[in-house]
Amino acid sequence: MLNALKKHWNTLTVFGTCLSTMVGGFLVAPPYGLDTEGWYKYGVFLVTILAGLWLVPIRAWSQKKFMWRWWMVATSLAVISTAALLYYTSLLDSWTVLYFRTDRVVIGKTLTSDARIYASAMRLRGEPVDDLRLLQEYGGNASSVWDPNEITGRQRLLTYWYLSSLLLLSSAAITVTEAVYSTTSGSEDI
Repeated sequence: MLNALKKHWNTLTVFGTCLSTMVGGFLVAPPYGLDTEGWYKYGVFLVTILAGLWLVPIRAWSQKKFMWRWWMVATSLAVISTAALLYYTSLLDSWTVLYFRTDRVVIGKTLTSDARIYASAMRLRGEPVDDLRLLQEYGGNASSVWDPNEITGRQRLLTYWYLSSLLLLSSAAITVTEAVYSTTSGSEDI
């Protein structure tokens, strides 16, 4: 049993990474409500399937002679996944407001006519106007403050970057594991 685990630990890593990807992201959580959307759930499923496809090249190229290729892919994916995660968190900071404890609400840029009038009235009274204050004044309903189409577009882009980061980070973990495996393995196939 132990010899079988030693021989196939790289394959087990792929399954473990896919399972952790499917059960829950290891990134910053998506904004409030997005994780309940059907297309978000499908996206997590798709990311899991795509991460699982790493089994094909792992089975084909696990010998020591492919070690440098695995290290190149692993390094590239580590850099790209870090950049994608940083871009996602940048969008998250720009397009969301921390509304309730740790829940982030996606906001827009273009105020609705009612919110524009209300914000002007607040300024005339000398009250501070910011995104959080407007969101609070409208009971947390972002669509009453900003253009709903703009919010939907931002939600989709945030979901895209979240899922892309998740796929890239899981792929980086899988390829680093395979690089280590091919470095320490003999020349035989798995």
